[in-house]
Amino acid sequence: MVKTIRSIAFILAVLGAACAHGHAAATTTVQAREQSDHSQIVFKVASAATDQMLSGVQVSIIARDGTQIELGQTDFVGRFSVSKAILREHQARFVLFSHEHFFTGAIRADNPKFDLLEYDDFFIELAAFALA
Repeated sequence: MVKTIRSIAFILAVLGAACAHGHAAATTTVQAREQSDHSQIVFKVASAATDQMLSGVQVSIIARDGTQIELGQTDFVGRFSVSKAILREHQARFVLFSHEHFFTGAIRADNPKFDLLEYDDFFIELAAFALA
């Protein structure tokens, strides 16, 4: 009986700490979003098969004149941030996402029905190569 009460007390303490931590993180996220100047877009890249975020994905754009401009690669949690001004400056037509184990993903940046620069973050999933 004493062990059960101690176990329940321990679980409640852990849950209370987790809830407090989650609330603080959510509040911080909301505050950060409110303070954002919307000058950056964050691309979040995951595997379509596993939903695992992908690090090391090459991110580049195809400019209006047809040149490909390498922007960088996703970090260890599958995120890549770029200034919207760079996309505007080069009049980006497409944003490409390349990884050696996945098919290249592309987003049309100049779509007349959809303004990519209206977003502060954008999620894309890449399909893995399947060799049989």
